[in-house]
Order: sequence, then structure tokens, then C-alpha cells
Amino acid sequence: MISTPDPLFGDKPVQSSLSQVETVCVHGYPKSATRPPMWEGFQIAHSKMVEAQTPGEIWVSGEFVIDEEDPRFTQVHLRIPPGAKLSDEVSEVFSWMNKNESTEHLACDLTAIAEVPDNDPAAHLIREYADVIYDSFTGHGEFGRKGFPILPLFPSP
Repeated sequence: MISTPDPLFGDKPVQSSLSQVETVCVHGYPKSATRPPMWEGFQIAHSKMVEAQTPGEIWVSGEFVIDEEDPRFTQVHLRIPPGAKLSDEVSEVFSWMNKNESTEHLACDLTAIAEVPDNDPAAHLIREYADVIYDSFTGHGEFGRKGFPILPLFPSP
């Protein structure tokens, strides 16, 4: 039986910080050829979100958050809460994250979702998409689950 590498953040999502993710996922693997470029791509995405004062949080997953020397992919997901005001700058970041070119350029799989209130006609579709993202972020091995770090951005007004 093939063993599955251990998750670096346990089996449930956890609130984290930028420096903690860097320490665990990058500094913990000094010989890795893939982690530094993935981290550099993540930092570019993170900087864009911070500069735009994007409300919500960032989820980080993929092989980047398991105990593997050279992961093949990182998932980075921006989650904007319901009712958040989307400035032009935030809308630009949101669009940029959902472009294939951004993902290819940064060595990170980027996605973004703006949640809506439950009474919104599109709420069920957005919730379905959010559930698919959650499942892809937590799935690990044949039957296991992995945690992932959640980095807070700006609170919603």
C-alpha cells in the first residue's frame, strides 16, 4: 500500500499567518526546487489582495500543504464574504485571480469567490461552487482529510 504524505496543518482548516505558512511550507524544505517559486507566486497574489484592501480571507492548499519535498501544485483561493463592498480595485483582483494566465504565470492554481446572502437568487449556485472548492482543499489520499491555512485579509465593512 502506498503511504500518503502527512498534512502539514493537521486534518482541519486553521487560522494562520503569512509568516507561519512561509515557515511551515517553505523554510521547512530548504532543498525543495518547487516550493520557493510557488511561494513567490503566492506572495504576488497576496500583495495584490492587500494593496486592493480585499475583504475576506485566503485559503492555501494543494500539495504545498503536505509533507512532500517538491510539491507539484499550490491552490490559492480568495473568499470574499457576503455583503462585502467590492471596489473597482477588488473587482480587478477578483477577475485577475480567475484568469488562467495568472495561474500559469505564478505557479499557483488561483480561484476566487464572492459569496452572496442566502436570499440572493444565485446563492445556491455559489454555495455549490464553494462546497466543491472546500472538498478539493480538504481531500487527502483515498479516504483522508487535510487541513489548510486560512489567512485573514481585511474585515468587511
